[in-house]
Amino acid sequence: MSKAQRLHRLAYSLGLYIYYIISFNAHAQAMKNDDCSKSCIELEQFVEAEVENDLATIILFAEVSDADAGKSSAKGNELLNKQIQKIGADKTLLSKHATQISTSIQYNGEGRPSSWKTRAQVTLESKNFIELSKIAARFTPDFAYESIQYHLSSTAMQQIEQQMIIQAIAQFQEKSALISSAFGFKNYQLKKIQIIGIHGHESSPYKPILSSRAILAATPSTTFLESGKSNVRVTVRGSISVE
Repeated sequence: MSKAQRLHRLAYSLGLYIYYIISFNAHAQAMKNDDCSKSCIELEQFVEAEVENDLATIILFAEVSDADAGKSSAKGNELLNKQIQKIGADKTLLSKHATQISTSIQYNGEGRPSSWKTRAQVTLESKNFIELSKIAARFTPDFAYESIQYHLSSTAMQQIEQQMIIQAIAQFQEKSALISSAFGFKNYQLKKIQIIGIHGHESSPYKPILSSRAILAATPSTTFLESGKSNVRVTVRGSISVE
C-alpha cells in the first residue's frame, strides 16, 4: 500500500470518527430534550379584579358649514377657541385637554358638491368627575356630547398590576407544588416563565340615553357620578419539570 493510500485511508477513518461523535452528541441532546418534554408540565395561572375607575374622558363636538371651505374652517376655529377660553384657570383641574378641527366637502342628492362642513372637537379628561362635568357644561349649547368614558389612569393601572403580579406568581407556585405532589414527585424546577401584565382592560362606558339638551340640563351630580369599574387580568404562564 502506497503512502498516499495510507494517508487517504487515515483521513477517511478520522472523518468517519468525527461523524459518529457528532451524531452521538446530537442524538444525546435530542434524547435530553425528549426527556425534558416528557417530564415538563405547562401551567397557567391568572388573577382577575374589578377596579374602580379613577379617570373620566368627555368628548364634545360642534359642526358648522359654509359654501366656502376657508370660511367654514374659520367658523369652526372661532367657535372652538371661544369655548376653550371658557375653561380659564380651571385648566389645572384637567389632566388633559385637546382639540381637533377637520373640514370635509358635502354633496347634494345629485352627488354634486354643495358645501363644506367643519367639525370642531374637544377632549377633556380629569380625575375630578364633578369639576369635569361643570367644565364640560360651559361648552353648551354650541357643543354636544359625543361620548363619556370612564377608565383607569396609568398610575392606578401600574399600582394594581404590581399587586396582581405578586398574587399570580404566588398562586402559580402553589399550583406547581400541588401538581408535582399529586403526581408523586417531591420537587419541581421552574423551566420557563412568562408574565402577561395588564396590556388591556374592559372599562364601563357611560352612554347617555337622553337627548343632548336633557343631559346638559341635568345637574353634574346626577349625570356623571356613576364611574363604573374596569375588569383587569394578569396571567402567569410557564413550565416546570418534576423530579
